[in-house]
Amino acid sequence: ISTVELYDPQAASWTQLAGMAGPRSAHTCVALEGKLYAVGGTVATAGLSLDTAEVYDPQTDGWQPLVKMGIARSGLGLAAVGGKIYAIGGWSGLLGLDSVEAYDPQLGAWAPVGSMSVKRSNHASVVLDSKIYTIGGENDVVTLYTVEVYDPQADSWQQVASLPQPLYAHAAAAMGGKIYVTGGNTQLTSGSIESSVYVYNSQANTWTQLASMGITRRGHASAAVGDKLYVFGGHGVGAARLSTAEVYDPASDSWAPVSSLTSARSHLVTVAL
Repeated sequence: ISTVELYDPQAASWTQLAGMAGPRSAHTCVALEGKLYAVGGTVATAGLSLDTAEVYDPQTDGWQPLVKMGIARSGLGLAAVGGKIYAIGGWSGLLGLDSVEAYDPQLGAWAPVGSMSVKRSNHASVVLDSKIYTIGGENDVVTLYTVEVYDPQADSWQQVASLPQPLYAHAAAAMGGKIYVTGGNTQLTSGSIESSVYVYNSQANTWTQLASMGITRRGHASAAVGDKLYVFGGHGVGAARLSTAEVYDPASDSWAPVSSLTSARSHLVTVAL
């Protein structure tokens, strides 16, 4: 679908916004300088990875096309740091990718940068302290628990502490100087859908398990607003798509339900703006 909706945590309400130019699934979205960038993904009817990208201006409630990526990508990671947007890994057709490319809004162009150490798709990418953390995913054969961090200044990747368990189709968001990872799948074929939550402390280079979500989720989305973490939709038990949403309060290490999505959906993206 191409649907775009705005959630207001204060009013606990959803508002319909202008839709994207075309439908996207397994895509990514990131905020940069007050605008939203939607990149890559796939169109379910065609089953092909997309090389297209578009940008949303909330001032005009409109989308504009961007120049295409160098490589079509779905199940990719996306992160904005240093005024640039980084498209990380994913699939291109049936091929997993370790490559990374960066978009410069000033130049209006994509350019390749340093590749990851392994191929990753269905992973999560988060910016913390001006560096990009890429977490878990799959590499065509197995689910990954490894985590690596990209330094844009050095154009290089380094491994940090691994996840407590392998995960793909999970979600991650930075909040309060830490990274929160929610849900996902543990194995490509027979793994369970998780409700687990882990937090990463970059100073100690450690992961700690927190209170689990109320519902198991994979292919969901998360975003931090203020000092709360929100998760939306995804797939639940029996691969059923979810419309439910919930919020995590780190002060009490607890989850509570919030207003549901207007429709059940998975492989969606959420960005705080």
